[in-house]
Amino acid sequence: MRTSKLKGLYDYILNTLIKLDLNTQNIDDNKVQHVADILQENTTLVELKLEGNRIGLKGTRHLARALRNNQTLIELNISDNQIGDVGTQYLAEAIRQNEVKQPNIILLINNLICQEQNELIDRLRQLAPQHAAYLSNATRINQTLTTLHLDRNQIGDTGAQQIAEVLITNQTLSRLDLGHNRITHIGVQHIAGALAKNQMLAILGLGGNEITDTGAQHIAEALTKNQTLSRLDLGHNRITHIGVRHIADALTKNQVIMFETFGK
Repeated sequence: MRTSKLKGLYDYILNTLIKLDLNTQNIDDNKVQHVADILQENTTLVELKLEGNRIGLKGTRHLARALRNNQTLIELNISDNQIGDVGTQYLAEAIRQNEVKQPNIILLINNLICQEQNELIDRLRQLAPQHAAYLSNATRINQTLTTLHLDRNQIGDTGAQQIAEVLITNQTLSRLDLGHNRITHIGVQHIAGALAKNQMLAILGLGGNEITDTGAQHIAEALTKNQTLSRLDLGHNRITHIGVRHIADALTKNQVIMFETFGK
C-alpha cells in the first residue's frame, strides 16, 4: 500500500471506521506514522490489525505515542513485525501511561522478531524473557488490561515467572494465553502459585508447552484453591495419565472449571 493511499484514507478512517485490517501490507516505519496519527485523533476505531508488516523501532515509537492518548481502541495486533526489545518497552510504557482510557484493551504482540545479540537466533520470531519482564511491569501498574496474548513465543520458565508475579496482584486480567512458549514444570510452578492466589483470571492457555506430570500436579494443587478459572488448556504437553489423574482429582473439589483439554 502506497503512502499516498494511506493519506487519502485518513479523513474517512478518522470519523467512520470501527475496524481496520492492514495485515501484510508492506507497511514500514514511515507509513505506520500515518496510522499512528489516525489513532491520535480517532474516536471510532476499536480494532487495528498490523500483523506481518515491516514495522521497526521508529514505527513502534509512533504507535506507542498514539496508544497513550487513544480512548477507543480495544484490540491492537502488531504480531510478526520487527519491533525488538526496545520497541516492546515503548509499548509497555504506553500501556502503563494510559490509565483508564481503554478498559478492555487486547494487545497482541506475539511472534516478535527480537534483534539483539545473536541475530541468527533472534530472527526466529522469539519473545525473549526480558520482553516478558517489560510486559509484566506494565500490566502490574496498568489495572485496565483484561486480555493478554503471548502465545507462540519462547518466553520460557523465566518469562513465566515474570508473568506469574503479575497474576498475584493484578485485579483485571481475565484471559492469559501462554501457549507454545517452552514452559516446563519449573515455569508452571510459578504460574500455579499465582493461580492459587489470583481470583480474577477466567481463561488460561498453557497448551503446546513442555509441561510434565509434575507440572500438572502443581496446576492441580492450584485448582483446589482457585474458584474463578473457567477454562484451562493443557493440550499438547507431556502430561500422561498420571498428570490427568491429578487434574481430575482437583476438579472434584473445584466446581467452576467447565473445559479443559489434554494431549501430546
